[in-house]
Amino acid sequence: MTEAAWRALDRAVGDFRRAEQLWLAAEMAKAELGSTWQEREAAKRQVRVRLKALRAEGKLLGTKELLVAAGLRLALEARGWDREWDPVPDGARDRGRPLGDYRAKHDESHEEGETEYPRLVNARLPIALAQRAVRSTYWTSAEWVARIREWDSQWLAEDSPPVPLEAWADRRRFQMRVVTVGDLMREAVGQAVSEVPRSIPGMIATVTPLEAAREAKGDDVPAGG
Repeated sequence: MTEAAWRALDRAVGDFRRAEQLWLAAEMAKAELGSTWQEREAAKRQVRVRLKALRAEGKLLGTKELLVAAGLRLALEARGWDREWDPVPDGARDRGRPLGDYRAKHDESHEEGETEYPRLVNARLPIALAQRAVRSTYWTSAEWVARIREWDSQWLAEDSPPVPLEAWADRRRFQMRVVTVGDLMREAVGQAVSEVPRSIPGMIATVTPLEAAREAKGDDVPAGG
């Protein structure tokens, strides 16, 4: 991804992590109000169970993996690809750079002077979600990958004539129609940064531990200190 996109994701991850930490601190503050040690420990266990559930529901996204996964789901939904797909045929995926990885289609996303993607995002995704990303890009791009291979057979063989400019234009047009997993993941990062906070119903609003304690215990909790 571009440097700008990486910085935006890093800021978003920090924001979501702080939101989760504030929620957790607030809930733990409530748990500490139990009258006995056993009550307090039981309440803390319930907080940890609730944290796991809220992460699974997408209402707390305190890690890069959770945020990118939420963005990927939105990217798939936006393309109408959030559905079941047939498995990719054995041996069908090329090693190395995909045929559709044509740099020109990403020119607008680069900052001035950038010609490559200097940043990589490593995020462990749920297996089912990762499979959906791979399968959807494979099947929706299969026709255009086939056309690229036919073009290569026609124009890049040893005995082929010189390639006219209009033929090169055809190949680039085919490449522009291919969506690679990398393309989809860059869309996922964009969704994670700009759309996730607005798209998840019931996302937890953060409160400070002091506010939570005041709410649970009453107005006798001091406002300062």
